[in-house]
Amino acid sequence: MRRENRINLIFLLAFLAVSLPGAVILFRKKLQPGAPRMDEPDRMSNLRPYMAPLPGPVGVRWVVPDRTRQWLSDVAALHGSAGSLPSSAPPGPQWEPVISDDHLVQVAKLSVKDARIGLVIWNSQVQSDASRYSISVHDAADRGRQFQCSILQVEPIPVPSEVRRELVQLGFIRPPAQVMWVEGQIRPPPAEGSTIRFTLAYRGAPSVLRTEMDLVIR
Repeated sequence: MRRENRINLIFLLAFLAVSLPGAVILFRKKLQPGAPRMDEPDRMSNLRPYMAPLPGPVGVRWVVPDRTRQWLSDVAALHGSAGSLPSSAPPGPQWEPVISDDHLVQVAKLSVKDARIGLVIWNSQVQSDASRYSISVHDAADRGRQFQCSILQVEPIPVPSEVRRELVQLGFIRPPAQVMWVEGQIRPPPAEGSTIRFTLAYRGAPSVLRTEMDLVIR
């Protein structure tokens, strides 16, 4: 056998050794019931993590990633939270995030005792200058009843690589590299069982942010 032919044969065998396992996996995947034909692309999942930006695909199901939830619980604990993450669902085994309609701001801490509220902004571009933030609060049932809310802390928090990887796997293509923790204190403390509506405003680069949401004091 000529030297050139021997080299070509070695290259062909090496190529087959590398590509064959992947081809077998792809073939077996396409044999699964409901799988698209070989000439069709894989269907995109309609699952998205709950903080992924809008709009979502048609029929999207917003889900709570386990690793992300645990990480947020740890962040809240480091900032003095003595309980679990606030839930928009009634007390019980089911947990649903308290998050604004634009999926940008989540309540991660609510201390009834000292009326402190901790917010996570799912945006890595906002700045940590506390003077750029303000929170206004009023009673959701009596809009004329106003509360004062002072900003106590603004802190950027890096998102761990394993959390970002989990979000990407669920369809959040570019999850933030960091989130912003904003903590405020409400005065006078709202009554337990009441519903407040608060508005978070941010004035700075890259753009002005304003979002509001309702929160049940539990």
